[in-house]
Amino acid sequence: MELKYRNLLDKLEPYVVSANLSPDWTQREVLGKRLMSEHIHHPLDLKTQTFVEKIYHLDKLSFGEQGMGMDKWVFVDCSVMPGFVFGFCGKGSLFSEADRKKMKISEEEWFPVSMYIAIPTMQPGKWFGHNLSSLNRHLQMSLSGLGLLTKFAALKFFDIEVLEGATQWFSPALPLHSQIGPLKILSAYTPIHSKPMTICYECVTPQDATCLEGSRRSVPIENELLFNASKENVIQLQHKLEQGESYKIARVKSLSEIYLI
Repeated sequence: MELKYRNLLDKLEPYVVSANLSPDWTQREVLGKRLMSEHIHHPLDLKTQTFVEKIYHLDKLSFGEQGMGMDKWVFVDCSVMPGFVFGFCGKGSLFSEADRKKMKISEEEWFPVSMYIAIPTMQPGKWFGHNLSSLNRHLQMSLSGLGLLTKFAALKFFDIEVLEGATQWFSPALPLHSQIGPLKILSAYTPIHSKPMTICYECVTPQDATCLEGSRRSVPIENELLFNASKENVIQLQHKLEQGESYKIARVKSLSEIYLI
């Protein structure tokens, strides 16, 4: 595991918000961290409101400028009631005064600096990834690697075997998602989405934590092809998928270096 991930695990604590609480969660360990009871939140308890409002603030800081912020009803109806929110939180004393001001917390309060939301599908073992965000690059404190760490930890904590997801070809999160493993493309162009240049994908959760070693993005894969994700090319790829062809995103070095197999 890269040092940056270990440093994050040393500083931060995992948390969960879900209406489907399990008594064994405090006994589960992921990446050497155990979930403490004080960081398990039932969304329908009034005492949870304060922490959930901080999650809304995290979401606004992460996505507000992109027009992808999450409505509160979506959080309840489509996230914590059927699925879960998993993330890492830090105590206010960890952060600078400027960061605490941005987060609107005191030194004694905990703040969620990342979250991953997943929803179960009708197929056992298969989930849909609804939201991934972190305050990496939004704070003075370095949180490099927090997004990938959060997603991988969530998948392992909840024993998710197969994951479906949706993101945009132009999203800075695409390289992150590809680090988990090859992404089988379910749709390359999705005009029923509010952002048509959305890719829907499927990924198998890896058994080990190789993705946290930081090497997968740069290692070439046999028979990979460089793909230019222009609108024209993406629509052509969609037609090929509908004709029965199969493609995976093998790796993403940058948004201009996307490789398919």
